[in-house]
Amino acid sequence: MDLQTVVSHFGGILEFAERCCVSRDSLDYTLCELSAMQHAYMIRACIDESVGMQLAHVLGCEVVADYPGGQRGLPKPDEAAVPARGLFSAVASRDTVAILSSLEGMGVLALCPIPQQQISEMERIVGGVIGRAKLVFLVELSFFAAEIGDYERATKYASEAHDFRPVAWQLYSLSIIEGLAALDAGKEDEAIQYLRKSIGACMTDVRSCLACGISEPNFRLAEKLFERGEKIEVLRHLSDCKDVWPWPQIVEWIRMIESGGKPDFMINGTWRLATQCRNARLVDSGQDLAESSMPQSRDQVIAEVKRMRAEFTLPKNISVPSSARTSWPGTE
Repeated sequence: MDLQTVVSHFGGILEFAERCCVSRDSLDYTLCELSAMQHAYMIRACIDESVGMQLAHVLGCEVVADYPGGQRGLPKPDEAAVPARGLFSAVASRDTVAILSSLEGMGVLALCPIPQQQISEMERIVGGVIGRAKLVFLVELSFFAAEIGDYERATKYASEAHDFRPVAWQLYSLSIIEGLAALDAGKEDEAIQYLRKSIGACMTDVRSCLACGISEPNFRLAEKLFERGEKIEVLRHLSDCKDVWPWPQIVEWIRMIESGGKPDFMINGTWRLATQCRNARLVDSGQDLAESSMPQSRDQVIAEVKRMRAEFTLPKNISVPSSARTSWPGTE
C-alpha cells in the first residue's frame, strides 16, 4: 500500500473514532486505537522505504523514541489533517526535519514511536480486553502480525483466538491467517486446505453467509497461491467467493485469470473497522453464536441467500453521506 493511501486510511480511522466512539473505555475505541497504531506503523514503513533509510537512524534513535507509545487518546482528525498535507512534500524532498514535524503533528510518533516494538505494544492493549470480545482483537492482531511477516506471533494469536469459539467471519479470517503461515513454512498443500476451509466457514448456515457477506474479504492467501502457480485452486476459490460476496469485481478477476492475466487482488475495503466494531459488540453479547434452527447444506445456504438478496432491492440515486467523506490527503 502506498503512502498516500495509508495516510488517507489513517485519517478515516481518526474521523470514525471521533464520530462513532462515545467512550475511550469502549470496545469500539480500543479497536480504533489498534487500527490507528497499525496504520501509524505502515506510514513509518512507507516513509523509510521512500527515504531509503530508517527515519530513527537519520534523526537519532533517542529523538524518535522520546514519544512514549501506548497512551490512551487518538489525535483529533481536523488537527492531524493539516500536518498530513505537508508530509508528502517533505518525503519527496527527503527533508527529515519536516518529516518528523509532520509525523508529530499527525500523532504518528505517539502511536508508533519505535516500530520494532509496535506489535508488543498492541499485544499489551489486546491483553487488557476482557471477555469473549477479545476474539475480535486477537484476529486483528494476528492479521497485523501476518502482514509484517511475523508468522510465529500470527499463529500464536490465532491459536488463542480459537479458544473463544470463533464463527462466521472470524473463523474465515483465522483460516486465511493460518493458510498464510502454512505457505510461509513451505506447506503449500496445507495452505490450499486452509483456503478451502475459509470459505467453508461462511457456508455453515445462512446467518454465517450473511455475516461474512457484510464483512471484508481477504484475498492475500489467494494472491500468494496464484503467484505460486495454483491457478485452478484460486479460480475455484473466487467462484465460491461469488456466493458470499456477489461482486462484479470478482467476476472480472475470474475472466482475467481464465484469459491468462493477473488481477490486482487489492480491494477498497473501507468498512473493515466499522464491521469489526459491530462484530465485537455481537461477540461480547453472545449473539454471534445463535445457531440455525436446523442443519443446512451448502446448496441450501446458497439458495436461501440468493432468494433473500433477490427480494431486497436498494433505493436508487443514493448519495454518499457527508459523514463518509473526509478532507484528508488522497480523498479529495
